[in-house]
Amino acid sequence: MDLTHITGDTQIGDDVFISVLVATTNENALGARGPTGSQSIGPKIGDGALIAAGANVLPGRAIGKGAVVAAGAVVTRDVAANEVVAGVPARALDHPLIRPVRRDET
Repeated sequence: MDLTHITGDTQIGDDVFISVLVATTNENALGARGPTGSQSIGPKIGDGALIAAGANVLPGRAIGKGAVVAAGAVVTRDVAANEVVAGVPARALDHPLIRPVRRDET
């Protein structure tokens, strides 16, 4: 979608939804003089994941199959399959009523 930035080396699975203003990064150590020369590594986004508006996914993070990243979240660690995360930094939402709804369940 418009104004979303997907960096090089990002792996995106099938049936993934990425909303507006989402940013991914692939450089772990950008210093005052530019890239450090370390190898860049983009995030891996699993099949059926949903990343809501304004979320940021840091280098090398994995977002599991069917996971949901809430609007404005900053993903600093891997997100497990079917996990719902929110916040800065993104943390799992642990509530029995919060779970991703798959298209085949509607």
